[in-house]
Amino acid sequence: MSFKSNLIILESSKGFSAKLREYFQGKGVSTYLVSSFKDATSILPDLAFPIVLVDLPDNKSQASAIIEQLKKFETGFGYPLFVLGKEGPQAETQLNGLYKLVTGIRKPVSNMELYEAIKYTSEAFEFPAADPAPSSVPDDKKKDGPKASGRIEAPKRIDSETISAEQEAHELYSVFSSIPELFFSEIDSYQLLQRDFSGIEYTRAINPGAIKDKSYLPRDEKVLRVVDEMKSNLVPWQQARLHRTSFMSNSIVQNLTTDEKIKEEAKVASLLCNWSVAGAQRNLLGKDYVTTRSRTARKDLCSRMKDSAMRVACELNLGEAANIVAKVGRLIGKEEKVEGDNPLSIVASAIATADMVDRVCWSSHYFNPRAAYRIMYMAKNGELSDVHPAVLCSVIKLLAEAIASSTQLLLIPKEQRKDPILQAEAKRIREQAVGENEEKVSISDLTPGMRLSQPLVAFDGKEVLEEDLILDQDLIWRIWQLALIRPLNAPLVVARSNGQSRPA
Repeated sequence: MSFKSNLIILESSKGFSAKLREYFQGKGVSTYLVSSFKDATSILPDLAFPIVLVDLPDNKSQASAIIEQLKKFETGFGYPLFVLGKEGPQAETQLNGLYKLVTGIRKPVSNMELYEAIKYTSEAFEFPAADPAPSSVPDDKKKDGPKASGRIEAPKRIDSETISAEQEAHELYSVFSSIPELFFSEIDSYQLLQRDFSGIEYTRAINPGAIKDKSYLPRDEKVLRVVDEMKSNLVPWQQARLHRTSFMSNSIVQNLTTDEKIKEEAKVASLLCNWSVAGAQRNLLGKDYVTTRSRTARKDLCSRMKDSAMRVACELNLGEAANIVAKVGRLIGKEEKVEGDNPLSIVASAIATADMVDRVCWSSHYFNPRAAYRIMYMAKNGELSDVHPAVLCSVIKLLAEAIASSTQLLLIPKEQRKDPILQAEAKRIREQAVGENEEKVSISDLTPGMRLSQPLVAFDGKEVLEEDLILDQDLIWRIWQLALIRPLNAPLVVARSNGQSRPA
């Protein structure tokens, strides 16, 4: 049976691509075979629900050249992209943040597996109603960005036009004129700036054993036995997802509440919300329902988590944890919104948000800074306003901490990473003596009012922001976003007399 999308195949091997086209046409899929990006650009706007599949050549240099062309294929940025070949996973890493959905698939892969993957995307992806969205490259990367004038754009207001009718926003979002303004207000209210959200450890949590801090695990032995039973049905990356989401939600909850009983209930709920998901529908653990805007995946997860809540209540007799699990499911399914500052509501939002973030940032089974950039981009545009404000701010703080992770080096092209001149310059900046009236500050600790005493420089040696520039809320947010896709050296700022960075 045909699905709604039209498939465009950009070929590299005529024999393979032609056979693939025949297979999809045999399945009733309208399929177009093109040999150039020019041809793809000319037909894509006229097709309903288009999906692009690029068949990369086996030759590594030729594949890299096509990946570079994909970075400029703006016509396709708003639609799903599948990249097939030996370099498919590498292409996914490089293209995340440009396209709304990128899936890299390594050959060999069966036609049926490829068909099922594209069919699911056709059903789950929310295609743009009009023209595709522009690239989410930050203004900081443009030549006429902040470096030229030191000015920033006026912040986007958060109003009914920014937040869709489907997203029931917390009332606090209507109080502030921008997400960065709300972020720094909540940071002050909860005194979160100096709190540690373990962002760096989160980026390294590729398996449960890699998480050094085990305090996210509940004390209840019967719960731990259920978790072990759940894990026995899962492959390693699925097991890791259970532990990472619990680790992240625990980090958030620990910083937002002092109620020890609620903290313990949250540990139980964060692991057992996927009790039923880890059974027959464990494939749901891999679904990114946020950047794909998949209502289907949300609905399925909501239903399975409600089943989990019933099991927690009936089989373990843990009523409070069951209530939290049910609320997590309803939040993910958008059946209710987070209201007020009820502790249980905040806890449920923390667990639901941790689940969402991990699916995006670890979609390729390793932490992807470009995917984290996408989360910050969506947050700033008001697309995550169904998350409790304090929880959203905690996640942003965690991602800001992740900026300092060594995974940032993977964002630097190999030739630059091994360039002795760039290495020497980066070392010089790292070891640069701090002046009497200066202080070196981690990017995650920047606060409004700080003044740069020297230019902010990227690893590749390019000046991003000029010296003597006063940082405000929006500009700091931009720095954080940029640092997730382009490593920056730690900034030097004018110091206060008490040793802390001085505002203007």
